[in-house]
Amino acid sequence: MITQKELKEWVSYDPDTGLFTAIKDSYRRVRKIGDSCGCLDKAKGYMQFSVDGKKNLSHRFAAIYMGVEIEGKEVDHINHIKHDNRWVNLRIVEHTSNQRNRPIFKNNKSGVIGVSFVKAANKWYASIQVNYKSINLGFYEKIECAIKARKNAEIKHGFHINHGKSP
Repeated sequence: MITQKELKEWVSYDPDTGLFTAIKDSYRRVRKIGDSCGCLDKAKGYMQFSVDGKKNLSHRFAAIYMGVEIEGKEVDHINHIKHDNRWVNLRIVEHTSNQRNRPIFKNNKSGVIGVSFVKAANKWYASIQVNYKSINLGFYEKIECAIKARKNAEIKHGFHINHGKSP
């Protein structure tokens, strides 16, 4: 893991834009002073780059640059936009808190995480996962009731306000 001091010898970070800029030529001059740092990992959507042979995700470098201890922690993108590394969009959290701020999956058919239609019962089903355990919130005739049950459970269990929203 690179230290804050080492990182600041190689790059500058603008917390307002989330962008990194080289302040020192890299090995073999692949990156020169003034060059933008980072490339998009198209498979995962995160920005990443290497500093002195140490590769990491840009949002993790941002936390290190800002002097935040991240060992054993995760850096969450609050707005779910994985390449938005502005400091106001990042928070350092435990894994469980990060999971409580997930975007909705593309294949979700109800429009709400944890709400689905069960054909066999001809009803809407609501559930929530807390501390690796699935909690049954019940079956409902109307989708609105299932959504309300899910949203109430999110509040009760401390889920982030952006949980289940699209990026």
